[in-house]
Amino acid sequence: MVGCRRGSDLPVLGAAPPFTLTDQTGQPFGSADVKGRVVIADFIYTRCTDACPLLSATMRDLQERLKTEGLFGSQVVLLSFSVDPQYDTPEVLAQYGQRFHADPAGWRFLTGDVDVVHHLLQDGFKVGAAEPAAGRGNDPGLLHTSRFVLIDRSGQIRGYPGFDEVFDEVQGETLAQQARELAAER
Repeated sequence: MVGCRRGSDLPVLGAAPPFTLTDQTGQPFGSADVKGRVVIADFIYTRCTDACPLLSATMRDLQERLKTEGLFGSQVVLLSFSVDPQYDTPEVLAQYGQRFHADPAGWRFLTGDVDVVHHLLQDGFKVGAAEPAAGRGNDPGLLHTSRFVLIDRSGQIRGYPGFDEVFDEVQGETLAQQARELAAER
């Protein structure tokens, strides 16, 4: 008997943009590298003293959940796009990733040319580009989304869960469940 898996009820919101950037190891990394896997993406910068550390802590929690379930890296990958690519070099991103115990087998931090990154965020993911605001200390106060982007195996955006929604839902269980459902879709 063949069992049928119920598909996700998440809407299809459009195609995720193709990209090639540089990861925290200094190597090219792009949309072709995640083809066929579910992606959970966020948008951070390493000098942030506001939402970014909380976003990254949520990603760390997701990493651990997905590892426990055997989905991390093989079926679900985490991508953190820097909204401060001029400062966030691969070396800086690698150090930041170490702070959050990021496993590069399934969690990549991405940077690149500032115009390419801003175009990708604004026109590709449709989450807005970084703009200066009032900073504090070393934090330049870049404005960016605190939403995640959930992308299915076929490269379709399936949701923009808000940080508040994810953080308030027992350490991201809702987002983890959505990723599980998309990973189960064939």
